[in-house]
Amino acid sequence: MKIEQTEFSLQKQNSKTENPESLKKASKDFESLIISEMMKVFRQSIPKDGLTSGGFGEEIFTSMLDSELSKKISERGSFGVSNIVEKQLSGYVKGGDNNFMGRVQQYSESLNSPLDGDITSKFGMRKHPVYGDLRMHEGVDIRANEGTPIKSAQNGEVTFSGESDGYGNLIIIKNGDLETRYAHCSELSVKKGDQVKQGDNIGLVGNTGTSTGAHLHFEVRIKGVAIDPSMLLKRR
Repeated sequence: MKIEQTEFSLQKQNSKTENPESLKKASKDFESLIISEMMKVFRQSIPKDGLTSGGFGEEIFTSMLDSELSKKISERGSFGVSNIVEKQLSGYVKGGDNNFMGRVQQYSESLNSPLDGDITSKFGMRKHPVYGDLRMHEGVDIRANEGTPIKSAQNGEVTFSGESDGYGNLIIIKNGDLETRYAHCSELSVKKGDQVKQGDNIGLVGNTGTSTGAHLHFEVRIKGVAIDPSMLLKRR
């Protein structure tokens, strides 16, 4: 199965069913395919020798092995991709919104960067810097000195301002479907219910929560689904 076929299958699931089990299966199939493709690339770097090396036998054996291993890895949830895809599909099916990219385009280039600094960890799968396992990083980490002012990336209402587990001191700002999160703050300058404008100071960079050093963890969500912030930041 090709990736294009799987994407089409996911779109069909999105628009034609609200069955949670169907969405779960489609999401796991998609993750399994991603893992399988990764294994194929990895296998190309391994020296070819042994009983199955060369010819049709090797092709059948490695194809079957890759397929089964990728399914097992996906079933155990080691990558977490299926959970993210399932969340996106279920959220948009229940909400009656089947045009996710349309939503992203709607908010394209609508956000300001919350501060100036280099991105030290991008959005996507990564090895967790503290726990060491492979996890989805649902935002970007921006390097900055402790105490650097954080600016609101959008207009909106503060829906949360306080301590939140691994996020440490966290600020959440929401406007309609669009939500931004600012984590590991050393100081919170806004409280729940405050109305803020784009560019307002809302807090200071810190090292609270599960963190290895001073930085800002910045997230963007549309209807609760985390997306790459770079998709919505204004171009400079």
